[in-house]
Parts: sequence; structure tokens; C-alpha cells
Amino acid sequence: MEPMYLQKLILIALLLISGMVNAQNKLALVIGIGDYPEESGWCKIHGDNDISFVTEMLEVNGFEQVQILSNKAATKQGIMEALNNLSKKASLGDVVYIHFSGHGQQITDLDCDEPDGYDEAWIPYDACKDYSGKYKGQNHIVDDELYDFLNQLRAKVGDKGKIIVVSDACHSGSGSRGDEDEDVVRGVQERFEVPTERNAGSVKRESTAWLFVSACKAYQNNFEYRDSQGNYHGMLSYLLWENRATMSNATWQEVMAAIDNRMLYVAKYPQQSQREGAPNSIDEKLF
Repeated sequence: MEPMYLQKLILIALLLISGMVNAQNKLALVIGIGDYPEESGWCKIHGDNDISFVTEMLEVNGFEQVQILSNKAATKQGIMEALNNLSKKASLGDVVYIHFSGHGQQITDLDCDEPDGYDEAWIPYDACKDYSGKYKGQNHIVDDELYDFLNQLRAKVGDKGKIIVVSDACHSGSGSRGDEDEDVVRGVQERFEVPTERNAGSVKRESTAWLFVSACKAYQNNFEYRDSQGNYHGMLSYLLWENRATMSNATWQEVMAAIDNRMLYVAKYPQQSQREGAPNSIDEKLF
């Protein structure tokens, strides 16, 4: 074999190996809860209806590894284990998408890192609405916990990786739903009050590099969207699905601008998405 030909083969092999090492994976976790236990105090919503819309949106945009947690599987333990598994799979340059559709609630801030004295929390299947002798908030997923996890995830995917977190929940809603012809709101106005002393010595958490999108502003309610077939969905989840075909070639600013514009026309009451951060610090393409 000629030396020059051999050198070319070696170069091609090295390029192929480099491409494999730097290949970008797209990983996702989709959580949808609608049928909360009656004893939890939470009303029924339709977070589980969002799953098919969100997974279709992800599949259209090249996500092949999508884990789903629905209703009874979406306990706090189940969600935290799924997040840890997601982190274990992630590597440099990956795109990671995390979606939560369910109730949200503010809870007493125990480490004094919130100006208003309350953390925001996702409500898993096994979390209760009110403090009691049996339930003291241990199954709420507080934003501090998510912050710590996302920092670990950022270290795994690096600067060129992307992290998008979508929360189709609400922390200031009425916590009510009526019959099938009435409005359905995710969230509750009542805060989860923990009667204990706070740790005033805690360090303030700083924002970091991921995009966090919620379905509404802090002062707004997150109303579910009722489609032409009479089915309920999360407003943000539905509009993400509507824009699924254009996401891969759009920046996150363009995607969110399109969603906010559509909300003006399809939302029954004033509602606008809230977003913080960016997918990463290298470029602004969403997927």
C-alpha cells in the first residue's frame, strides 16, 4: 500500500472518530400531570394531555431520546430519578429539553434567597396543596433544587450544549376548574406556608446559562386552551406544538415572539410567556 494512500486512510478515520466524539445528541424529559389524587387537595387539570403535543414537537425537531412521565409515574422520586438519568446520558454539546405540565405553587423560602420570601415549585403527583402534620412540603420540587440540577447539567453539556426548560404551570392561579364548559386554571393563589425559621446565612443563587420559559407572567393566571374538539391543553404546550415546523431554523427569540403573538389571539384572558436566560452562550438557535 502506498504511504500517501495510507496517510489518507488514517486522516479519514481520524475525521470520522472526531465526528463521532463531537456528535450532538438531543435528549428530553416530558412530564405531564392532570389527574392528581383527590386527597392531595389539587383539582383536576389536563397536563397529561400536553404529552402527545410536546413529544410530536420534539420528534419533528430531531429528538430521538424522549422520556415520558405521566400522572402516577410523575412522583417527586420519579421526576428526580428521571432528571438524574438525563444528566448521566448528557455529554458535551448535547441539546437537553425538560418540560413540565402540571400545577405550580409558591412555597416558603427557607434559605432567604428570594426577595419576596417565597420559592416557586413544581407540583408532582404526590405533593399536597396544604401543610399538615403528615405533609410538610417534602414532595414539592422547589426552584432551588432545579437550579442545582441545571448547574450540574450545564457542566455536562458544556458551553456549546443547550438547555431549555419549559414550565406549563402557574404559581398565581385560582386553583379552580368547573364543568367542561368552564375555564381551567393551573396553579393556586394560596401559598404553601411552612411554619419554621429560615436560614438567613444562605448564599444568593446567581442566574446561569439555560433558557427557562413559563406559560405566563408571575401576576397572571395560566389558563388552559380548549381546542375545536373540546379537548384541553396547556396554552404554552399547544403553541409550541403549533410552531414545531419552524423551530430548528429559528432563534429562541423568534420562537417566543411567535408564541406571544399567537397568545394575543387564542388566549381568552391576558397571558404572556415569561422567559429567563438563553439556551447557551454560543449561539441563539433554539434546537
